[in-house]
Amino acid sequence: MRWVKLKDVVPGVFLAEDLKDEVKGTVVFKKGRKLLKEDIESLKNRWNVSWLPVETVDEISEGDREASNTTLSNAIALKRSIYVRKMEELNVYKPVKTMSVEVLKKALDTVERIVEEVDERGVFDPRSVKEIVSEVVDEMAGKDKETPQPLLLKLKEYDDYTYTHSINVATLSLLLGVNMQLPRQQLVSLTSGALLHDVGKCKIPKEILFSPRRLTPEEFELVKKHPIFGHEIAERSSLEDDIAEEIILDHHERVDGSGYPRGKKGDEISPFTSIVSVADEYDAITTMRAYSDARNPYIAVSAIIEDAGLGKLNPDIASILVKTMGIYPRGTVMYLSDGSKVMAVQQNPGMLIRPVVKVLESDNFEVGKILDLSKLDLIIEHVLEENGIQ
Repeated sequence: MRWVKLKDVVPGVFLAEDLKDEVKGTVVFKKGRKLLKEDIESLKNRWNVSWLPVETVDEISEGDREASNTTLSNAIALKRSIYVRKMEELNVYKPVKTMSVEVLKKALDTVERIVEEVDERGVFDPRSVKEIVSEVVDEMAGKDKETPQPLLLKLKEYDDYTYTHSINVATLSLLLGVNMQLPRQQLVSLTSGALLHDVGKCKIPKEILFSPRRLTPEEFELVKKHPIFGHEIAERSSLEDDIAEEIILDHHERVDGSGYPRGKKGDEISPFTSIVSVADEYDAITTMRAYSDARNPYIAVSAIIEDAGLGKLNPDIASILVKTMGIYPRGTVMYLSDGSKVMAVQQNPGMLIRPVVKVLESDNFEVGKILDLSKLDLIIEHVLEENGIQ
C-alpha cells in the first residue's frame, strides 16, 4: 500500500483501504474500488480528502494486473512516491507513534515545498518551517520517551531520500532533545535545523547526489559543499535562527576535526549540532539509498558507538541515543540461544541488552508471541545485518 496525494492520483488506481472524509469520518469509497476520473474530480470538489491509500502492483491479483498495468505504472512512477507505512509488525506490543499521520503529512508537504521553492527561487518561506516544527514539537514532546519509533517513513525511489531523510532526522533529533530535557524553544531550533540540515543538497546535481557509483574526487568535493550552500540558503531565506543555521553548516563536522566544511573540532561544535550528526548517521545507515541497502538498527547504533569511541561523534549524545533506542532498537532481527528468530519491539529501561521481542520463527514458541528477555534464560547470539522492518 502507498499513501498518495490526491493531486497526484491518476484514474485506474485501486483503494487499499476504505477512503474516509478526513473531517467528517464518513466513508467515501470502499476498499478495492477502482477510481475513475469522475471519482477523483468528486474527491477534489466535494470531500475533505488529501491523501489516498492505493494498492501497489504486488497487491493486485494476476487477473486484474494486465488491465490496470498502464495506469498503475503511471501512479507508481509519480513524482511524490513517498508514503507513510503502517508497520503492523511493531503494533503488537505497546504501539508508539511519534506524531499523528496528519502532522506527518504536513511535514512531508512542507519539505516538498521547501525543495521546490529552493529549486525555483533559491530561497524558502521560513514561516512554513516554523509552523510545522511548532506542531511537531508540541505533539511529540509529551510522547513516551522510552519506546520511540522515529523511522515512520519509507521510500520507494532513491530520489525521495531527500524528503524522508529530512523528516526522520528531525524526528529522531527531537526525541533525543526531549530525553535531554531541553526547553521548548531549543527543541524548536533543534528540529528546524534538523529538518533543513540537507537543504544545500538542492544545489548538487542529482546525477552526482544519487549516483550508485563511487564519486570522483571532484564530485565528492562538490557534495561536501552542501552545508555551505544550505547555510547560505537559510540566511537568504531569513530563517533568523542561529542554532538552526549552525546545525545546517556544521552537521558534518566531527569532534576529532576530521569533518567538513571547516574542520571544526571539540567544543567548537555545539551540542545541538552533535545531536543532528548522530541522528543523521543513524538514519543514513538504516535507510536504503542508491549506493547502499538499508541495514539493521542494531548496526546503526553499533556504528555510532564506535564512532563516538574513535572520537568522531560526541560520546554524550551517543549515550543518549543508546538510552533512547536501546542496544537493539525496535525492528532489529536476531537469533536467540534456543534458535528462535525474533524481532525487538520494546526496550527494557536499565536492561538494554535484554529487550522485549516478537517471535518470527521458533520450535519452542508460537509465532507472534511476545517474549520479555529480562525474564527468560535466553541470550541473543546473532543479529542479522539487514533491516528487519520490511
